[in-house]
Amino acid sequence: MKSRNIMYVQQLNRLPYPINELKHQAELMSDKYAYIIHDKDLKDGIKSEPHIHLIMNFKNPRSLSSIAKKLNDRETQITNMSKYGSNGFNNSISYLVHHSTGSIDKYQYDPAEVIANFDYIKELKKIENEVSSSKKGSRIRESQQVNDIFQKAGVGLLSINQTRQELLNISAKTLAQYSLKIDRLFKELSNIKYEEWISNKIEQKEPIEIIWIYGKSGTGKTKLARNIASMNSSDSFISGSSNDPFQGYEGQSCVILDELRPTTFNYEDLLRMLDPWAYDSMTSARYKNMHLMADIIIVTTPYNPLQFYQRIFNNKIDSFNQLLRRLSLILEVQADFIFPTTYSVENSIFTKNYDEKEKNTFSMNQTNNHVSLQSLITRKE
Repeated sequence: MKSRNIMYVQQLNRLPYPINELKHQAELMSDKYAYIIHDKDLKDGIKSEPHIHLIMNFKNPRSLSSIAKKLNDRETQITNMSKYGSNGFNNSISYLVHHSTGSIDKYQYDPAEVIANFDYIKELKKIENEVSSSKKGSRIRESQQVNDIFQKAGVGLLSINQTRQELLNISAKTLAQYSLKIDRLFKELSNIKYEEWISNKIEQKEPIEIIWIYGKSGTGKTKLARNIASMNSSDSFISGSSNDPFQGYEGQSCVILDELRPTTFNYEDLLRMLDPWAYDSMTSARYKNMHLMADIIIVTTPYNPLQFYQRIFNNKIDSFNQLLRRLSLILEVQADFIFPTTYSVENSIFTKNYDEKEKNTFSMNQTNNHVSLQSLITRKE
């Protein structure tokens, strides 16, 4: 292996030559050299044996074995500093006095102790100025990158997750540094968006559409919900696990409460979320009190509204009407057809409207997922 920059390290009591002879060998071999005695180093709190660090720069690459032969020592005592790239010799210069990045926690030697055939102190200052300038330039560039990211986020070009990813692309440290600022920014953006949304709702006197879709597993309830969402909204959100159903909600105008169970929400919280005229609805404290800004809320569940209610209140129906009156449209999904349904108060059952049924192309045994649903999603007057 050949190198233009090396560092030779050896304990003073093991040197093959007296230091003056070692200096003479360095003068004969190298274009530039510098050395220092380290006699104040500590290892695990114990003072290390005094040792020499000799760095050499060669005009032409030399093999480590030939250098070791000239120094009359083992090749293992020589480190190829060229492997650290074009800054290898500069790093060596800084390390002699422990000014390099990885050695700032070690004893800092006086640069005047270094013996060299060039102006070592001047060269060291030059390197440190370049490093300082480089770090400053890097900080400026990073600051500009961060500002650009927050400007994009502020005008809605980046979601909160995209903003986090952009900052993580700079570094994990940058993301951690600005994590609270991200949360504050998107909370403020959410408040602004919510105020605009609620003002528009009040001005237009427009209710929130609530659609309840129920049926057995595999009948395509979620696919149907997604299809309705895509027909009525440019952005939609589908709830996650019951531990945090609203994780990732960022003000989407269509919310799908997928596979809703009677235990997912407190009943009072559910009624508040599904109230068509409660524009100031928020998710419960359990879900961080996020504003819901949904023009359409679609529920998918195995249960029709009465079954859902009775599983909460043990077959009582005293306040079932509070849930029922909130629902704009109730659809029963079977393997072959989708039926609009109505509730019979007299019989306490949901009846299918066979005249307005649609073929179900969303169930697991179907491949064509396109269907005209305009008759199904017409709002209830």
